[in-house]
Amino acid sequence: GGGRLAIGCVVTCAPLYVPHLIMRFTADHPGTELRLSEGYHDELFEGLETATLDLALLYDFALPPQLEVHPLAAFPPYALLPESHRLEHVSAIWKH
Repeated sequence: GGGRLAIGCVVTCAPLYVPHLIMRFTADHPGTELRLSEGYHDELFEGLETATLDLALLYDFALPPQLEVHPLAAFPPYALLPESHRLEHVSAIWKH
């Protein structure tokens, strides 16, 4: 064990996933110093490019081609509508 790991996480998923990841990681690697930071995609890309981050947890859009990507989970997007919206009974907004 031992060493340091700098992890960045996009701000919108940090509160949901980081606490569990910290608990698991520190249990599995008790001697490792963990440094966490939150940011937006461009800030995390910069942290990876400048090696101030070892890894980043973010969404899979607009990723620079030079990054090595390892998907952890798939999160499908949803369209949310207010009650009584004219599109509430449409089963698909668009298809690709």
